[in-house]
Amino acid sequence: MTRLLRTLTLAVGLSLVSSLALAGPATDYVKAKQESLVALVQKKSPDSDKKVVAMFDDMLDYSAMAEASLGNEWAARSDAEKAEFTDLLKKLVRKSYEKNLRKTANYSVEYVREEAADGKVLVATKATNKAKANEEPLRLDYRLAQKDGGWKIVDIITEDVSLVSSYRSQFVKVVKKDGFAALTKKMKDKLAKADLADGPGGRGSTTPPTPPFASLRRGREGNDSGGGERGLATRAKRRPVTMSPAPRALTIAPTLPSPPLLS
Repeated sequence: MTRLLRTLTLAVGLSLVSSLALAGPATDYVKAKQESLVALVQKKSPDSDKKVVAMFDDMLDYSAMAEASLGNEWAARSDAEKAEFTDLLKKLVRKSYEKNLRKTANYSVEYVREEAADGKVLVATKATNKAKANEEPLRLDYRLAQKDGGWKIVDIITEDVSLVSSYRSQFVKVVKKDGFAALTKKMKDKLAKADLADGPGGRGSTTPPTPPFASLRRGREGNDSGGGERGLATRAKRRPVTMSPAPRALTIAPTLPSPPLLS
């Protein structure tokens, strides 16, 4: 009897811990910000566009992202170079973030869990295309850190692909091959190209927007044996989704900057 009671007590304790892990202050922060962003984007006015940018700046820790995306190259840069690079990265991330926000209105997001690691907090979510309910949900996670008494997003992880790590692999390669000046030139060229497309998301373009996660999904399928649908099936068997469902789903946009900034 004593052993049974001990087992039941442990089970109840684990159940409570599991429930608490599904939500927390960081999750509440991300959820609230996303809801506000979607509401602003749906207004489609110049004033709301300015508010969207202001909210991006409030949510994202550009300084931390800039330092992490340059890796060991960061320490070798002067204060002026660091400031220039951070400003360019901020502008690129803003554009990509808003573009994807506008594209992904048809996604339903479940907040799966919240966990602490390495002094930061990970908010895990699953994003499902409402128009394609049978499609495998995409895993979209936010890594946050405390700064100035509040939360800041320092990385976004899509299908196990870290945004910061993806940037670093591109940026460091350019710096080592062609120098830091070549990197900032590429970033400026990318911004100029985006400006010619009439703002974030190419809203002045007549070309219809492509599905926001299509390139990432195709890339991952191509790396699985057989590629295409066969590769997707193989990946699904090899790595099933095991995360616990959230208590409720919110119809908001899973927003993330596209990793290839310099392509």
